[in-house]
Formats: sequence, C-alpha cells, structure tokens
Amino acid sequence: MPCPHILVFSLAYRPYVGGAEIALEEIARRLPQYFFTVITARALKNFDYVKLPDIEERDNIRVVRVGLHNRFFGQYTYPLSALKRAYREVRFMKPACVWGMLESYGGIAAALYHQRFPEIPYILTMQSGDSESFWSWRTWFWRPLYKKVFSQANAIQAISKYLAERAKEYGASGEIRVIPNGVANAFFKRINNEERKKLRLELGLGDDQICIITTSRLVNKNGIDTLIKGFSVWRQRGGNGVLLILGKGPQEKELKKLAHELGVSAYIKFLGEIPYQQLPHFYQSADIFIRPSRSEGLGNAFLEAMAAGIPVIGTPVGGIPDFLTHEQTGLLVPPDDPEALEKSISRLCSDPELKQNIVQEAWNLAQEKYSWDVVAKSMNNLLHNHVKIS
Repeated sequence: MPCPHILVFSLAYRPYVGGAEIALEEIARRLPQYFFTVITARALKNFDYVKLPDIEERDNIRVVRVGLHNRFFGQYTYPLSALKRAYREVRFMKPACVWGMLESYGGIAAALYHQRFPEIPYILTMQSGDSESFWSWRTWFWRPLYKKVFSQANAIQAISKYLAERAKEYGASGEIRVIPNGVANAFFKRINNEERKKLRLELGLGDDQICIITTSRLVNKNGIDTLIKGFSVWRQRGGNGVLLILGKGPQEKELKKLAHELGVSAYIKFLGEIPYQQLPHFYQSADIFIRPSRSEGLGNAFLEAMAAGIPVIGTPVGGIPDFLTHEQTGLLVPPDDPEALEKSISRLCSDPELKQNIVQEAWNLAQEKYSWDVVAKSMNNLLHNHVKIS
C-alpha cells in the first residue's frame, strides 16, 4: 500500500526558513509512513531571492515552488498560485489530508482547498507570535473570511496554550491540540572549551567578559530596543560585557542608532543572519540569552538557548509561560522595562548557584518535552486521527 499523501501549503520552505519551516521539515522527515508534498513560494519579500528548482524531492518530502519570482508579488499572490498548482496535483495524487502551515498564507490556501474538497481533512498549524492587535488590524476588512481558516479546520495544532485559546476565539470547532515546536539535537551537544574559546576570540570576547546573546527578527514585537536600553543601564552600573544580536529586520537602522545614542554601540555586535547549523556554537559561546518580547507564539530561540545550556531571560507574554517559570527555568521581567532587565542580568552574574540551577532545570525540560522526536510522535498521533486512508 502506498504511503498516505499529505498536501502541505507553506508560504516558506528552505532556504527561506523560520521556526515554522524548520518544524515542518523536522516533523515530516521523522514520519516516513507519510509522503509530503510541500507547495511553497518561489520568492519572499523578507529574503534575498535565490534561484531554485521548481521541484525537488528528497526521501518522503517533495517540494514544489510556485508563483512569481518577484519578492513582493510572489508572496502576496502565493495563495492563488499555490491553489492553482494544487488543483493540478489532485488529478495525479489525491491527498489523504491537507495541512496549512501558519494561520496566514498557508492557512488561507489550505482552507480554500478544503472548501473545494470538503471530504479531504484539513489540519492547521498555528505558530504566529504577532499580537492580537496586529491580527485585528491586518484582517479587519475580511474578518469573516479569515475566521474560516480556523472554523473549517478539522484539527488545529497550536504550539502554545496561548495560541490554542486564540483558535477558540476565532471560531475553531474541531480538535485543538497543543503540540510545541522542538529543538534540534545539535543544540543539546556541548562544544569543548577549546572550541568555545576559539569562537569567543573570533568575536573579540575576553575571558572576563559576559556575553549576552539574542536571536530574532529585528521587529517591534521582539523588544530588542528594550534589550539595548537594559544592556546600556547594566554597562553604566559597571557591567563588563558585550551584546550579540543575531538576525535582521526592518528595525536594524533604528536599533543601531539607539545603541549609538546610548553610547554602547562599541559593545554591541549586529551579526545579521547566521546559518541555522551554526547557531548552537553561538549560543554555547554566550553566557545569557535575552529576548524581552512584547508578544510571542512560543519562542523557539528560548528553547534553543535552554538546550544549549545558557540561562534565559524573557517576558511573561504569549506562549513563553508554557516553558519559562520564574527562578526555575529562567527569569521573567515585564515587557518594556529596561531597569528590571538590568537587575536580572546583574542577578545572574552575581549568583552562580541560581544560574546553575536554572540552566539544569531548563535543560531537563527541553530534553523531556521539546525534542523533535517527542514533538513528531505527538504530531503523528494527531495526523493518525484525521488522515483519510483510501
């Protein structure tokens, strides 16, 4: 008997990756009992254009790229381009399930496909870290149609309790299951002292300097401005260290200007986009991870830092409280509070026992609940309940 075929609508896929796209690949390759066709966009506005084959197949994942080569129009016309291709695909291989990756472009395409083929089960994955006010502003003029992304789903995978509640508010009536994202095995593996020392030397870090790291898109929701302000206060009060900012985004110029105005630009390194496979080494060369989020669906970067063995400081918003318990698996501070951030940094620097206890508790939690093997098993159970076997 051939493998059940799952048709996936995902705006992005490799090499255009974020948390959702990594999750899709990590889960799919751990479920060889299914065959996945991923319909994705050729070009996205937030990424440099890369010429790629229209169709690629590896193991049980087939990637089909559609739409315009223009980064702006390629993204915004994706649902139509993806549906057009999917209607062609169904003539040759009828899917046992349709899966919408994210409650935006991928979910829209999946919901419309399910509307045409209601006998094919539709599963939605919710991962968005944007605030409720953001989605209200973005969808106000087509809210009834947008709600169908949720109400038509036979099942919803929400990566946090926060998003599960949002699904109910948007009218979801099918099964809702909280299945978080996971952490790649590479983050759990420790680099030796020589490797750590070498990387710190390349980054210009001295043995006595505290290295604070954040990895995120440089957008308002991630609160990097608050981090820079808190770091500035810490430096003014005698803190000896540097801040590494990994990632890029529309706020980059604004954040660099802020660092200059606060007199800390010499101690902040904007490293841009770092290849995913190199991230574990950067985490493990640092001493503290911080992201003072204003909103968050879950926060993959927190989990990666926890697995890498460094303490994390975050805010009690969105899905973060699912894994971050104050003084147990990390430290929590209010959003937009540089003073509280400075106090938490100083506390971790001055209390090695607290720091070590947090690191161990966080690592245990990441190992127990957030490995991709555990996540894939949970996702397999959800798919098994809804995939239509011919």
